[in-house]
Amino acid sequence: MGVERAALVLGVLGDVEAWLHGERVDLGHTRQRGVLGVLLFEANRAVSVDRLIDRIWGEHPPHTARSALRAYLSHLRQALAPTGVTITRQSNGYVLSIAADAIDLHRFRELLASARKQPDPSRALTLADHALALWRGEPLAELDTPWAQSVRRTLLQERFAARLDRIDWALHDGRHAELLSELTALAADHPLDERLAALLVLALYRSGRQADALLHYDRLRRQLAEELGADPSPPVRELHERILRADPGLLPPPTATPAPRRSVTPAPSRSSLPSPSARRVPALIAVLACIAGAVTLLAADSPVDRPSTTQPTALSPTTPLPSGGYRIKLAHSTLCLSEDPTDDSGRVYQRDCARAMPTMALRRVRDDVYRVLTHHPQFGGGCMGVPKASTNTGAAVYNHFCDTGAAEEFRLVPVDRPAAGFRLRAVHSNLCLGVLDVSMTDWAPVFQLPCDPSGSGQTFTFEPRP
Repeated sequence: MGVERAALVLGVLGDVEAWLHGERVDLGHTRQRGVLGVLLFEANRAVSVDRLIDRIWGEHPPHTARSALRAYLSHLRQALAPTGVTITRQSNGYVLSIAADAIDLHRFRELLASARKQPDPSRALTLADHALALWRGEPLAELDTPWAQSVRRTLLQERFAARLDRIDWALHDGRHAELLSELTALAADHPLDERLAALLVLALYRSGRQADALLHYDRLRRQLAEELGADPSPPVRELHERILRADPGLLPPPTATPAPRRSVTPAPSRSSLPSPSARRVPALIAVLACIAGAVTLLAADSPVDRPSTTQPTALSPTTPLPSGGYRIKLAHSTLCLSEDPTDDSGRVYQRDCARAMPTMALRRVRDDVYRVLTHHPQFGGGCMGVPKASTNTGAAVYNHFCDTGAAEEFRLVPVDRPAAGFRLRAVHSNLCLGVLDVSMTDWAPVFQLPCDPSGSGQTFTFEPRP
């Protein structure tokens, strides 16, 4: 059952149960076990009959509640007699007498209190593992009264806090890689919990996934702003800044076995970005480097509610480029590459093509080298790409680098089948433009990723204006 060996154990961290020398004690039916659960929460303290009835039946007890309660208590006395646990009647109610350390809830709290006093993270982690192993399911599942629901919420909050403490100690112990699946699942259930988000961001960073870490921070920031009108707390913002600086203090402990790392170079610091224009201050953001679907260049005046009737043209470095603007659309979604017209950061995202899209076009710079020109509705023209200094996988893509002399340039690389399209490969980094994963999430930033045959790096087809 996941607890330390003891002669007697009574449990409320799951179904109300009792074990004596490893053998389960028959406590009777569900309601009767619920009575024992109430008494265990008030162990060694008197509980009045009225309080017992309220906690067991709620606001509308049956008229037979008192006689039924007496019968339940009598059966429980008989069932618990071999264990030495007693239930006695006193003037002010019933008292269950038991050694506190025989109750799993008491042992859970005691182990955690001891863990939180430990200076050694490894020892604290061991104690936390013992404490969490005592949980068997939903506490007090036998009862559905307002009291039981409130107790359940409190206990589940205690368990959640204990899990975060345990994760914190495990990170100190260098176990970041093995925590990722647990942290990801928890973050999906608690998207606005900032402590949890910070733990996930740190675990991702230590696992060599800097882009993923900063993307999760950006997602948290957006959700807090949209749902609560708040910014991340100072500790979380500080963690974000330390990741951007590649702070050595965030690295795993030197004694820990390093987690397997992807071949990812740390993102450049803000000082390595090109000089901003007077109207744009690009802010470094990292993104998730993974495989997505094909991308299509659509004429800017093509209807967004129906496919273009123009046949794609096989593109090569010698293909003449038609004039005019285009939308860059992912073939397997309804999303286009775009900026946020209300945002002056210059970051490029995926957005719903039905929204107002800035005009984009390819301009030949020399021979087989091109730039992607954009037109921001608010800030005017620019180039889409990364700074030339950003040669790492996961570098964010921005607009408005044309006037700095640092705009990335691209080569058009045909895929295996010429008619299938091409990739935009950065000249200086030899990486391709990419977007978020196959979920095709709106507001996913654009980034650099390898142009490998597995599909990393986006495939484009070229559709000239009719």
